[in-house]
Amino acid sequence: MTTQRSRSRKRKREMTKKLHDAVLLSAAGLMLAGLVFSIWDSELIIINTSKSVLPGLYVRSGHPSRGGYVRLCPSVTAMQIEHELHYTRKSAWSECDGGTTALLKMLAAVPGDDVRVDDDGITVNGSLIPHTRPFGYDRDGQRLPVYRLERRLQADEYLVSTDGTDIYSFDSRYFGIVHGAGMTAYRPLWQAEKEK
Repeated sequence: MTTQRSRSRKRKREMTKKLHDAVLLSAAGLMLAGLVFSIWDSELIIINTSKSVLPGLYVRSGHPSRGGYVRLCPSVTAMQIEHELHYTRKSAWSECDGGTTALLKMLAAVPGDDVRVDDDGITVNGSLIPHTRPFGYDRDGQRLPVYRLERRLQADEYLVSTDGTDIYSFDSRYFGIVHGAGMTAYRPLWQAEKEK
């Protein structure tokens, strides 16, 4: 009889401990999820699954610089094209004022750079950026306008492009110059391997 009571108490203690551990683990999980969401929602960290640049984890960094990554809200021209093509790419980090979709791109050219955008692609200071030849259509076969430009970029004028990940990237070869207002620099913490 005493042994049965002893076993019953022991089982009760074990179940209470398991329940206690489960509650603690759940609380810790919720706290961690809240922390991750608040960091993600504050745009400190971007989890990129788009195809324009390598998928991965990107963290906010200093100032935008040529060859680095930037998050930006589309120009008026880009917004018009997105609207006409019915592009919808929403995620926690992608909403801009007015409900447009933010873009994560490589910063191809900065003020003072001599640039050319033509049928060959985006050329910056005499060097053609690989994989920027415009196709005039997207991966779904929808027609895209090809932007043309040849001059030196002035203050607050930038060009953005793919980092070579996606030949169909929606970038400056289709919508041209973007401005720095609202542009935020990011650096990769981790990136998927580039497909060969």
